Amino acid sequence: MNIGQLRQRIIIETPTTSQDTAGGVTQTWSTFLTVWASVEPLSGHKLFQAKQANADVTGIIKIRYQSGIEPNMRIKYGSRILSIVSIINTGERNIELQIMYKEALD
Repeated sequence: MNIGQLRQRIIIETPTTSQDTAGGVTQTWSTFLTVWASVEPLSGHKLFQAKQANADVTGIIKIRYQSGIEPNMRIKYGSRILSIVSIINTGERNIELQIMYKEALD
C-alpha cells in the first residue's frame, strides 16, 4: 500500500438506535473512526466491471487495515454520505481494506 495516496480524510460512522418517549425508534450516527483514505469514484471500464458484480457500487475507498468496520456503517466524506456495499481485506493480510461504496441520499 502506498500511503502517499491516502490524501482524503473520511469519518466512518456507526448507527445507534434509541427508543423515544412515544415508543418509536430513532437512528443516529456516531463517529467510529476518522482515517486517511484514497477515495476513487469509478468510471469507464472499472465501473462496468464493478456493476457486473454489484449494481450499487459507485466507488472504492482504500484505507489501512482497521478491525471492526462493518457493512451497516456509513462513511462521511466532506458533505457527502457514502453507504458501504462491501469490505475487502486485500489479500487477507490485514494491511489494506477496500471499501466499495454507493452514494447515499441522506
